[in-house]
Amino acid sequence: MNRIILVGNGFDLAHNLRTSYKDFMDWYWSQWVYNLRICHDREMTDGLCTFILRTQYSSWSTFFINNLYNTALYSNDKEIIAKIRKSSICVVKFTPLMERITKSLLINNWVDIENEYYQCLLNPKATPIEELNKELDTIRALLIEYLTTISSPIINPQLKKIIQDPIIKEDIAVTSLAVWKDFVNERLKFDLNQWKPILYKYGMEPIYDEYDIRFASYAGIEAKDEYSFEDLDKMQKLKTSKFALLPDNIMLLNFNYTNLADQSLPNDESFSIIHIHGELTNPSSVIFGYGDEMDEGYETLKRKNDNEYLKHMKTARYLETNNYRRMLTFVESAPYQVYIMGHSCGNSDRTLLNTLFEHPNCVSIKPFYYEDKKSGKDNYLDIVQNISRNFTDAKKMRDRVVNKMYCQPLPQLGEPT
Repeated sequence: MNRIILVGNGFDLAHNLRTSYKDFMDWYWSQWVYNLRICHDREMTDGLCTFILRTQYSSWSTFFINNLYNTALYSNDKEIIAKIRKSSICVVKFTPLMERITKSLLINNWVDIENEYYQCLLNPKATPIEELNKELDTIRALLIEYLTTISSPIINPQLKKIIQDPIIKEDIAVTSLAVWKDFVNERLKFDLNQWKPILYKYGMEPIYDEYDIRFASYAGIEAKDEYSFEDLDKMQKLKTSKFALLPDNIMLLNFNYTNLADQSLPNDESFSIIHIHGELTNPSSVIFGYGDEMDEGYETLKRKNDNEYLKHMKTARYLETNNYRRMLTFVESAPYQVYIMGHSCGNSDRTLLNTLFEHPNCVSIKPFYYEDKKSGKDNYLDIVQNISRNFTDAKKMRDRVVNKMYCQPLPQLGEPT
């Protein structure tokens, strides 16, 4: 039995990395403030925003000297941009996509840039498709530039431990319990030579010369060829029995562009890492767009018979590498459990997630949710609601998603291990 770890931006945020789209936009406005302060013209544009002076000042640098000489009065660069926008002598123009992004940030204090792009895509009257795609290309390049300025810390050891945890019965869907039982029973028949490679790849070593991994004597159970669920329940409570439940293989499916999560797996062929959306070290590989082919609007876009409308759909970009094929090979190879770590399971990856969640080999979907320590509130329900949108079979969803009582918050950097 295998495990797939879905790693989203919440994983990086749990390590205090400023990798959210909100953080990116904060950096974007800081870049604008810097560039305007040294600009010797009255108009400046980057293809997303245009800043224009329409009165007595000869340049933006002169405007800053006369109006914003004491920037220490402002808590951040967004406030400076806000003052410029309110000024009667300044004009700030946004492209339709940037207008949606800034409005979402203003109203919600967060933004899903890929979803905002998709909404613009469905409303071609807002802007010609070629111009909209140029806007997204510009944002993509800026996002890559921003993320390359962020250095990764050492991974939280508690997260590393959880990723390599045993597969326990409580996590498994009711309809898949027989699969889990067969997995454990088969493991309990192993002799020492069969156990050595499994223990070694997890950094463990056999303690005894004759290694009895079946633990029957520890639980007061007579040794058998096949154990019942009752027997396995007793064994599972034993600390040493976790060896019998270690995943055969673990695949880290990283939706982030950073490689922080890569530190969570040992260097062994049983542990694979797939950067499904590309890596910053190879900018041309970065996939940035939309991936919900299940949405009705996608069919409308396909019927337009214009490839510009499909240029930034993720499915087509997946075919440029063998990453998606590697994922499918893993999914088809054996039953697997899904861990969700920092991924919101939103619609921008809906097609891929549907493939994983509804596959016959999927036996469990376990979300690790965010918990606010001050208020005690968490987003478990939000994640589950998003997960449900990636299913076409609600009954299957209710069986496979792990109950909250068996889930836990995603550990944050600085918390005790």
